[in-house]
Amino acid sequence: MTDDRDPIADFFARERAQITPLPGDDERWQSIVRQSRRGRRARRSWLPYAAGLAAAATVAGFAGYGLRDMLPGNSTVVAGATNTLPPLASGPSPTSPSPSAAELPTSGSSGAHSSVTTSASTPPTESTSASTGAIWPLPMVQNFALLSMSQASGRAVYALGTGLCSDHPCRVVVRSLDHGTTWQRVATLDDPKTSATVGAVGAAGSFTQIRMANEQVGWVFGDGLMQTTDGGRTFHAYSHVGASVLDVATDGTHVAIVSSSGVCDGGTCAGPLLAQVAPVTASGAGETAVEMPAGKVDGASVDWLAGRAYVSARTADDSAAPLVITPEGKSSALDVGCEKPPTQVFRAADGSAVFAACRGGTKDANTAYAIQRSTDDGVTWAAVQGSSLTLPANAELVSFAAADATHLIATAGSNATGSGALLASSDGGRAWAAFTNPALPEHGWRWVGAPGAGWYYLLPVDGQRSFWWGRQLGATWAQQPMN
Repeated sequence: MTDDRDPIADFFARERAQITPLPGDDERWQSIVRQSRRGRRARRSWLPYAAGLAAAATVAGFAGYGLRDMLPGNSTVVAGATNTLPPLASGPSPTSPSPSAAELPTSGSSGAHSSVTTSASTPPTESTSASTGAIWPLPMVQNFALLSMSQASGRAVYALGTGLCSDHPCRVVVRSLDHGTTWQRVATLDDPKTSATVGAVGAAGSFTQIRMANEQVGWVFGDGLMQTTDGGRTFHAYSHVGASVLDVATDGTHVAIVSSSGVCDGGTCAGPLLAQVAPVTASGAGETAVEMPAGKVDGASVDWLAGRAYVSARTADDSAAPLVITPEGKSSALDVGCEKPPTQVFRAADGSAVFAACRGGTKDANTAYAIQRSTDDGVTWAAVQGSSLTLPANAELVSFAAADATHLIATAGSNATGSGALLASSDGGRAWAAFTNPALPEHGWRWVGAPGAGWYYLLPVDGQRSFWWGRQLGATWAQQPMN
């Protein structure tokens, strides 16, 4: 009987049978890269890994795509992990047409909920470790949804969001070195309760916001607090009092932290609140805190002005009086002249004024807000007469920002539809008008910040891989993809 079998086909069948499938993730990719850099003998040893990856990719139907580009996620960053990569390399400054040099933040400036101090350190660039072969930073994660942004320097912006790592959602930190035009991943956080809900505080174990003091030092926080001192490569636990962290803000020299003393459920926390101030160079905030009486808390806000931290809280009954805290930890009550304590105290990005938004009565599903203003670093306050600001009463997120003493932005957003708003004032808070461009997203806006005089960042609740830039004091807006 004639044997019709093809000996070449038999050979490849035997070879395929001996291939052990391996996971097609970034950890395996980094292993391949490390092996490839260990000399001629080592280069032979990584061939089985590559064969396994190729087989896994073929079985999964990944043919036709670049292998490394389609590997989602990156190595998990665990609290306390050590940095095995080399120091950040210096490199030329990327060029970007916007924002203009005149609009860029200057040292000491800050926007609501953002860190904007210009760092003198050299911005990091992509680097490779000769000892481990690890490549950093990595390409953007798939399906990125933006949660929070923070200006680290005149051109560097960091952001926190959710992405798709293998087959599960994950929390990732990304970075841009060209004013937000292009982005790369710098870390994936160990965050088992990852979600993209609008709650002001993280659910158990979840991080919801990021703040950077400069291009090296920053924090992620929510139902915990972690710090990076190497530009986001690694994060470690940062000691503080209290439980969930509601807000963090820095002036580049000191950092202020507001945490809850009671249980949080992802949307509200039980007071009182605890506020701490520590040097940016510290590895923890210590055990000393200023207590801020508060009942059921929806959120908190910290902003820096003239070397002092202004802490305000949003509560169900507007009962939490704001505080001013010095870097030495001394506190004093802040009376802005409202009938009830303000829900947010925020400074103009150019330092010309500080504002307070005070919630008033509710009518026809809208809540009125009174605006108070100080032009002497919060010593004296005056009401902005004739303010017509109203926002949806059921909005879970309310945010304010000011580019200067006359140009203000107010936003609202919620998990529920029909609860969003975007309004602007060009006369110091007297008259307010709604924007038609950008159009209102289905769930409204998550946050607005003024990291530089003359421009804004605007984040939608449904932050699918983009944010909005407001230029010319908010006169023009453009959507910026996060590629």
